[in-house]
Amino acid sequence: MHFCKAYISIGGDREQVYYADQYAPISWPEVQMIQFVHGSDAIDRIEPFVRVSQHPRDERERLANKYGEAKVSEVFPRSGPVEMEAPEATLIGGVEWKNPITQEHEITEAPEKIPAKLKDKAA
Repeated sequence: MHFCKAYISIGGDREQVYYADQYAPISWPEVQMIQFVHGSDAIDRIEPFVRVSQHPRDERERLANKYGEAKVSEVFPRSGPVEMEAPEATLIGGVEWKNPITQEHEITEAPEKIPAKLKDKAA
């Protein structure tokens, strides 16, 4: 699953913008939650920067703790998000960040040169 930095317009208001940085990142599935809560155009400049291991059900539970079960069930019924990673993401190595799952400060690892999905096509 990808964690991202992004600009979020609270309630869709471009005058009230929150920057989710590497110390308070949002997950790729969380982008959908934010769009549901604040409006489809409330999130801008989404920048995935790290990949972590997270099962969709565990991510759904994390989001339910943050946004409430009622809202999450409208966006992700039952098993959780299907899309856990941003398409066409360029991850960044060597970035200090706070992992929202573990609450630990970590350093991102250098990403592979060619994503696994593209390796199969190149071979």
